[in-house]
Amino acid sequence: EEFSFTINFVSGVQSFVPDIYIYRSSERGREVHLDGFTGTNAADITLYNTKDDVNGTYNTANGLPWAIEVVTLDKSFKHPKEKKDILVAYPNFQTWAQSQGLQLTNWISTPVLSNVFGN
Repeated sequence: EEFSFTINFVSGVQSFVPDIYIYRSSERGREVHLDGFTGTNAADITLYNTKDDVNGTYNTANGLPWAIEVVTLDKSFKHPKEKKDILVAYPNFQTWAQSQGLQLTNWISTPVLSNVFGN
């Protein structure tokens, strides 16, 4: 489905970062958010600190995000192949993520070609 909407910014607001997230339709409380966002009121907070989640941050104990949003003007991002960990497909991703985007900012341009689609 396609939809559109308009956002009217309050004076002085320079940007808008939406909280785009997914959840299981059969278990509404199981949410996955981008780094920097918290669960909604419908999130099951009893799941925080279980498995590999640090207090509902949607990050692993090693500082890796559960989800990322990749936007490139030239559509250069190549998805990891099925069942390939992003750390195998993009070896520099871990350093980039753990540094909160300050190191290896070009991680997206150095995939292991045998582990990504489009080759």
